[in-house]
Amino acid sequence: MIAQKIAQTLTSTGTTAVYVQASDALHGGLGVVASEDVVIALSNSGETDEILAILPTLRQRGAAIISIVGNTNSTLAGQSDVILDATVDKEACPLNLAPTASTTVALAIGDALAMALMESKGLTSEDFAVIIPPAARQTADAESVGSDAPKP
Repeated sequence: MIAQKIAQTLTSTGTTAVYVQASDALHGGLGVVASEDVVIALSNSGETDEILAILPTLRQRGAAIISIVGNTNSTLAGQSDVILDATVDKEACPLNLAPTASTTVALAIGDALAMALMESKGLTSEDFAVIIPPAARQTADAESVGSDAPKP
């Protein structure tokens, strides 16, 4: 769910992104990956079987790999072009088992990437309104409120 949300945020802020679940990637989902693509791979351990199984194909296709990973010494991190450290000392779960803090950190890193790309592309509120039509109403409403403000 975190990777899917990151992909949606990237797309809605001007960077085309497609979410592919790792197990789906093993069964043909990697067909969407091309040599000019950047894959953002999320894994707390960096050692899940599905992620490790798709790494050779990603490399063969020539895609760059950015990992958001909780274990910077993992196989995934070692195979990545860029490593974004999402290490947490402890999950919020009292058993330290359910992904809680680690997913929040991964989401924050994904949002930061999306905002940095949005800024580097110079995305304007008008561009955003084209991508997300309801934003056009919000932009118009904000401009309308601004135009009704008393002039100094």
